[in-house]
Amino acid sequence: MQSELVAHLRVLYGLTSSSLAFAELHGMNKNLAFYLLAILNAASIFGRLIPNFLADKFGSFNLVISASTCTAILIFVWPTATNTGGMLAFTLLYGFVSGAYVSLVPACVASLSSHIGEIGARIGFAWAVISFAALTGPPILGYVRCSGKRF
Repeated sequence: MQSELVAHLRVLYGLTSSSLAFAELHGMNKNLAFYLLAILNAASIFGRLIPNFLADKFGSFNLVISASTCTAILIFVWPTATNTGGMLAFTLLYGFVSGAYVSLVPACVASLSSHIGEIGARIGFAWAVISFAALTGPPILGYVRCSGKRF
């Protein structure tokens, strides 16, 4: 589970940091492109709340798998969103599913604990491992972007 989290969050944080440059590259109005990260975070609020209520009924692991699958599909759809409407739709959907993924991971890790005293240590260890993805994802994506290759 840890390697999947690291790989997923490397892309997750890389996309959130480069969405502005991608939108401006494809002709989106700079004033609107400026708000893409705020729109993504606003959609993430609903993605962090709604799936957690559904996790009681369907299970947190099932919803994490669904969120991961939706995020993977959206990552492959991202290069085709080359107009304003497509970028806004992608930003809203990606914000929702990435918020679901980020908020359900602690519930999944906590459900693996046999004793309540282990939960904090397990969640701390999981996010410590994941932090490498958050730290390396944006610079790697920035290097790829500045290497002369197009998105």
